[in-house]
Amino acid sequence: MKYMATVLLLVIALVGSGVAQENTRFINVISFKWTTTHNVLTFSWPGHAETSCNTRITGSVDMSGRISDSGNVDVSGDVNATGTTNCSTTYTPPSETEIDLQKPVIYILVEGENARMLLSCSRNSPWSQCVSLTPGMHESRDNHGHFEVLGLKNGKAGWVKYDIVKETAFSQQDQKEMSDLKQKMDDEICPGVANVMMRFLARHRKVGAGSRAA
Repeated sequence: MKYMATVLLLVIALVGSGVAQENTRFINVISFKWTTTHNVLTFSWPGHAETSCNTRITGSVDMSGRISDSGNVDVSGDVNATGTTNCSTTYTPPSETEIDLQKPVIYILVEGENARMLLSCSRNSPWSQCVSLTPGMHESRDNHGHFEVLGLKNGKAGWVKYDIVKETAFSQQDQKEMSDLKQKMDDEICPGVANVMMRFLARHRKVGAGSRAA
């Protein structure tokens, strides 16, 4: 009786706050966990050599000449020169460096109508929309191939994209029980609220059955 009263109160709260839109469905968040991924990038570049040279030349010039009566100038001489060249080479060896890229990642365990799912998103930048989801019921939708959940960040509600990392379907018996329960709730309580309540009811039915068996 206590759990049925809890169910009734939850139904009243859901009806009072409004049922999800037709293109959305409710999921039940069970738990979440933050972790940090590490992606080590290695950058390398080849070595290189630089050579510089200095050349020094020394010498002497021995010249003589004469001017003829007709005005011609004759010049003759010897040039002696010697030179030295000094070169030095600087070699820089190949180098590499590693950069560790760290990203906060959240994993969220949720239950939908037909399966249990593990959701994930990465906070790639300080202004990322990736947020945790508090345990309980949340609206979700498929938006152009992306799975989105209505979450809160900085006090503002908005749709947040999550990746479905893993999805495990419930057994056929569980799905049949959920389908029968959903139909009964649609007929007797309030159409649309069944999507929210059926996972909650099923879980508490099993807990109650286990307690009675004990």
